[in-house]
Amino acid sequence: MRRRLIRLFTHDVGRKLLALFFALILFDVLDKKVQADDKLTVKVIYWNGADVERVPETPDRASKFIVAERIPGAKPLVVSTRPRPELVTFLLHGTKDAIEHAKSHRHTFVLRLNKEGVLDPTTAEIEGTSALLEELGPGARIDLEPVQWTVEPEEARTITLQHSDLVLRGEPAPGYDKWLNTAVFRPDVVRLVGPATDIAMALNKRELLLDPVMLDGQKEVTQDVVLHRNWADRLRMQDANGGEIDAVRVTVRFERRMVDVQGADGLFELPVQVVCNDDALRARDPQKSTRDGWRLRFPKAHDGELRLRLRIRAPEPFVSAPQLDRAKLKLARENVELIVRAQDASGVTAPVSIQRFPDFPAELDVVFEDGSSSADVEVQWVAPSTPTAAEKEKSGNDGDGNGEH
Repeated sequence: MRRRLIRLFTHDVGRKLLALFFALILFDVLDKKVQADDKLTVKVIYWNGADVERVPETPDRASKFIVAERIPGAKPLVVSTRPRPELVTFLLHGTKDAIEHAKSHRHTFVLRLNKEGVLDPTTAEIEGTSALLEELGPGARIDLEPVQWTVEPEEARTITLQHSDLVLRGEPAPGYDKWLNTAVFRPDVVRLVGPATDIAMALNKRELLLDPVMLDGQKEVTQDVVLHRNWADRLRMQDANGGEIDAVRVTVRFERRMVDVQGADGLFELPVQVVCNDDALRARDPQKSTRDGWRLRFPKAHDGELRLRLRIRAPEPFVSAPQLDRAKLKLARENVELIVRAQDASGVTAPVSIQRFPDFPAELDVVFEDGSSSADVEVQWVAPSTPTAAEKEKSGNDGDGNGEH
């Protein structure tokens, strides 16, 4: 019995193995011809419609799905959906062999934006799907997993950057006022470019348009400031000529935190002096000239002199010091004067300006008693007096005598 069993399994082994081999091959061939379903997931690339043919290859040279924005037409259209879809997935139905063959090739799909609103495309609207369908062969089918894009017109809005667009984080140098500063933007005129809705929202909240300027304890700071993170992937900036820019350079200079010097140390009086540019005066009023005897007087003057009270201001550390630097305060009082320029007199008033001499201490300031840096005073023009008959006769006699010589 044992020999019979052995002979049964060993008899004609070669033919049996060959039959098994062909059976496996036939099974594999038939299996590849069986209809199957699979997926092809492709990375989305957002690109300018006019440059679709110049989209660079990815390092892995994989298939790509190009969303062509700003295609030539009546108005440029762009995707405003955020976050924007980064992948799309095709559902493939065909034979296993055809699907594997198709997936082994690189494919380029293009969706061109040519209408506004919510876009839920079908495969018929996507260029490149017909070539894929042809590779899959007869009876094959391609569908697209649900994906949507919101499409809007792209706008460009020119704005002038202002101090109110400045956002500060941190603190300036000790003694300097964070909120008392001047800012310079370079460039100060920019174009915001992006979907219409985003442009409107960004301009409605200008204080959140740019990233904050970070302060590091300095009295002056210069930084390149980009768009706020809320807009970084929605909008872009251009200069006035349309050139793309990544950032705006901002220079912020802080002023010292000044307080009044209290008491007699901080208050003093000075007389108001009149100066006149006679050429400028005559240009404004040909009837007036100080050379002809016209003069400007102050109706509220006492004993021919108008005096105004001034106040010295200083940084907080100067005022809060255990002992005031009175020598420096004295130097400040001695190096300032009050000036009225007669040619600037308008109507019955004229502005008074505070003039500091070169030796005025740089860290101090001086203002009028009420804290203002300017003031107007009442003035009056006085015409030259009319000479009397005796003065006229004397002037004439002097003229005759001089003529005789």
